[in-house]
Amino acid sequence: MSKAAYDGFSLTEEAVSACLEISRKELDDIVAHFDSDPDDQWELVEGEHFIFVNKALGERTFSLRGAHAIAEYIRATKPSSFWENFLEFVTRHKTRIRESFVAAHIVQNSSSLILRSKRHFLSKPDITKILGTSPARLNRSFQELQAGSMMRLGVDFLDEDGKRYYSIRGVSRLADDLANKLTSKERQLWCQAVKVTGNKTIKMLASAEDQRQARIARACELAKQRDKRTCLVTQRKRSKEDKVSLAAHHLYSRQHYSHLAESVDNLITLCAEVHEQFHGWNGGYDKSCNPDDLIRFVQQVYPQRSGPVTMAIENAKSKLGDQSRTA
Repeated sequence: MSKAAYDGFSLTEEAVSACLEISRKELDDIVAHFDSDPDDQWELVEGEHFIFVNKALGERTFSLRGAHAIAEYIRATKPSSFWENFLEFVTRHKTRIRESFVAAHIVQNSSSLILRSKRHFLSKPDITKILGTSPARLNRSFQELQAGSMMRLGVDFLDEDGKRYYSIRGVSRLADDLANKLTSKERQLWCQAVKVTGNKTIKMLASAEDQRQARIARACELAKQRDKRTCLVTQRKRSKEDKVSLAAHHLYSRQHYSHLAESVDNLITLCAEVHEQFHGWNGGYDKSCNPDDLIRFVQQVYPQRSGPVTMAIENAKSKLGDQSRTA
């Protein structure tokens, strides 16, 4: 993947022109207009809306926000008769194009999605990126809304482990507040679009995440059944006499190797005590781990079980293949 694509500037001039159904010359003229008057309400900012891939030739690649700004500019500057003469399905098509830029940007910045008390929340850094604003401006908007009793703890936002998260409703209220108070036309329209498109997109992501968590839970149950509900390390078995608590441990951590989170081959059964002991030894549940970490842990803490545990883990590694490039 190119550096431009990695940094979020993945739309070439050809792609933007084709998507918005305009010529390359029309696109160049629009960009030139953005550049011509730094004091108007329309902004196209290098490093935020586009980057140069060849500055001498004026060749750019655009972010999703940059493409959305151009789409909104076209909509705002076309004569009303132009829009009135469009067939209804064409108008809907144009709207879908603009919304797709917003939706894709939200998807790219929703890795922090969590479920708490039947509500889904996104982290403050993700919301800052989604709304295209600064942490300080987001804080100001939040404080003003909270002063007006528009932000309820546990409903619109929550604080967990020193981090702030916002719910779908909280994001909508922040987007609406920013859309009404920002001075930049592009930023106003972007926040309006996030309010309209964000609810649907985040709910879609939340639904997909709920389904994913259900598949992970199913894989954990299948792993315990495969292992005959026996801890690989201590050999304690869930039975009438010993109601040991068992955990399905991800050899490659579920957070850092998400593509393996649903794989039964990536799961082994450990008793809860050993599972907690390992993650404490490794630095916490949030820290990345791999099969070799568990092997080293067993060698140090349960050396008498080192042989059979290593054999079982190496067998799982061979099924999962090389993961050195996916951490």
